[in-house]
Amino acid sequence: MSVSTVTTKPANGEEKEVFTPTVPEISGEVCDACGSSAVAARYQATKGDNSLFFCAHHVRAFESKLKGDGFSIFPEDVSYDAAVAK
Repeated sequence: MSVSTVTTKPANGEEKEVFTPTVPEISGEVCDACGSSAVAARYQATKGDNSLFFCAHHVRAFESKLKGDGFSIFPEDVSYDAAVAK
């Protein structure tokens, strides 16, 4: 499990750091749907010799279509709870 952090400023102006568990990045890969924005890929969809890489947002958006077209997704669990230790 990886952990992402975000610093937020609530209405009272006091900074607060928020920790969110995330699926680990796939080293050296960026999301094919995000394009050149260099968003790290966390999921790989494969069918035969073809592979596509996606961020969490896009794998969730395309999950049904990918599976319907015969792609396998790894990690298989694309839910928001996927990175939380079970």
